Amino acid sequence: EGLADLPETLAIQLSCEVFGNTLQNHGFFKVLQTHYEMASTQAIYYMMSEAVFAPRKEIFIKGLLADTVMILAKGRFGYSRENYEVDEVAACQWVSEPALWLNGWKRRGYLESRTSMEVHVLDIGKFQETAQKIWDVGTLGCHFAELVA
Repeated sequence: EGLADLPETLAIQLSCEVFGNTLQNHGFFKVLQTHYEMASTQAIYYMMSEAVFAPRKEIFIKGLLADTVMILAKGRFGYSRENYEVDEVAACQWVSEPALWLNGWKRRGYLESRTSMEVHVLDIGKFQETAQKIWDVGTLGCHFAELVA
């Protein structure tokens, strides 16, 4: 939101500084950066944001439509499912990633902040819109499959 007051070129550069490394830790986005450098730089600005949560805050509950992927930047949070113990989510771990690839994917558990935390948020709708307009998703999928094979 604070980036909106900056010249667009500077806002895009700052956005890449903040979120670029987070996304580069994921193989798909590494492939994306390699094949669509300029488009992926602009897409980061368009689809990424930051959120801060106080300790002991419920972030989401089971059954809600996943409209974002959350990547822990700082702090700790716990994820639980019915009949399972709480797992602590580590830094750089992605929460609700299947929503990137599956339309209508719903959250499978409960997420709560354990400490004050900073989260990088990837907007699913903006990601899918960008993917359809700009990227050759089939080709990217092939490159990604080669990377993980």
